[in-house]
Amino acid sequence: MSNATAESRVPWHAHRFNLLFLHRLADWGIRIFPLPLCYGVAHLWAELFWFVTPHERGAVMKNLARILGPGVSEQELRGRARRLYHAYALCFVDFLRCPRYKSLEEARLTYAPEHQAYFDSALAAGKGALLVSAHLGNWEVGAALFAVQGYDMTVVVAEEDEAGVNEFIRAVRIESKVEVVVLGKSETAILDVIRALRRNRIVAMLVDREYGSASATVPMLGGHVRFPTGIYHLAKRTGAPVIPAFIVREPGNRYVTECNAPMLLPDTGDSRRDADTFAASLADVFGRHIKGHPEQFFNFFPLWIEDRAVR
Repeated sequence: MSNATAESRVPWHAHRFNLLFLHRLADWGIRIFPLPLCYGVAHLWAELFWFVTPHERGAVMKNLARILGPGVSEQELRGRARRLYHAYALCFVDFLRCPRYKSLEEARLTYAPEHQAYFDSALAAGKGALLVSAHLGNWEVGAALFAVQGYDMTVVVAEEDEAGVNEFIRAVRIESKVEVVVLGKSETAILDVIRALRRNRIVAMLVDREYGSASATVPMLGGHVRFPTGIYHLAKRTGAPVIPAFIVREPGNRYVTECNAPMLLPDTGDSRRDADTFAASLADVFGRHIKGHPEQFFNFFPLWIEDRAVR
């Protein structure tokens, strides 16, 4: 295990189609056209982006090869990668519709009662809750639907390269009644997160990528990835439980929750070692969920360290 360096980081969101006018165009269409037509157009856009993003396409295939394991043919990898593009396009449509959702039924979400109980029990202690997830399924819909149910939600996000895209996505989240803390935009971002937990809010963040902070190299699905270790220190400092949760898409344009019980925090007295151990445990949990939904794992860069040097 080791800390990340500036040289090891990858520009995971830097592609030439992350443009404000494309987001606005999609939002305009969502607002005036019926949902089935929007899904149809999303499939067309997915096909277009499949052909014009060869670098991202190759990265997705590398990630899928790791998830699916040895023995997968090139043809199967291409087919699954293509379906991933389509799944991502459909999830983006549903994200733009988040401000319209007034109930779980309207959002076509099913969840197990024990999943909600994890968060209710955590909030009853008065220290907030840390919802940790991956770029798996539709994390944006998940945050919005917690807000629909009356939970106070704060999401922690990384800053996009395109400032206009930052503001556009932030506006959609706020319209969905979700508070936003942007890492990298303010030196007080971590203090804002701590304040949110002290206000007994659910703080949601995606922790399957390194964001420039301290991270640990941990095993996952036959390779090694870097997970941030700050989540461990945040949980230790605030007493907020860490609850892994995911919202995945199912046939029929429906969603279902997958949630784990609050994770135990190691406490050997060696905080750095404990943070690394916790990151490895988190990667193990994430790996199991990712393995179950490989075509909904939306990382368009080589996530596994071993694959970053392979051209």
